[in-house]
Amino acid sequence: MFSETKMGPGYITLNILRVCNIISLLLIVVASWIMLVMTVKTSNFFFFDGAGHFITSSIAIFLIVSEVGVFKKWFARHWPVLSNESGFVFLGLGMISLGCNDLGNLNKLATNQQNLGLPMWRVVIASGILSLIFGLFNIIAVCILRFFTCCATTRSLIMVVSTYVFCDSK
Repeated sequence: MFSETKMGPGYITLNILRVCNIISLLLIVVASWIMLVMTVKTSNFFFFDGAGHFITSSIAIFLIVSEVGVFKKWFARHWPVLSNESGFVFLGLGMISLGCNDLGNLNKLATNQQNLGLPMWRVVIASGILSLIFGLFNIIAVCILRFFTCCATTRSLIMVVSTYVFCDSK
């Protein structure tokens, strides 16, 4: 049922990429909350800076929910760019922008290495770098799989193969 011949290397690669996306987005959420707490702790709580960290965290959680596939019909109706009928380009661009946002916040006084401490600073920088890398991998995966497969999108490749594997009556 789960043999590699039925699923194919593209299906396995995309699901590994999906897991990596979720991990890097979870790191973005953690890093945003670390920076939010340190902004409150080390300064007079700049409201808009804290709101920016909260919004970054909320966007990352929204992208995690879209990747997990909990509300498929809702995403297909209201956010079709994140649904199964769409590719990973929007997700990749969103992850790149979230990674740049996290790395850009490291220049502020409240979130520099001295105020965060080395372990927390490493979490923040790792979340930004991983988000940049996997966002770029999402865009590259779309280009490669469109070139080598007949499927319209990378997500449709996952749906076609999973329908073949799990709904096969043989």
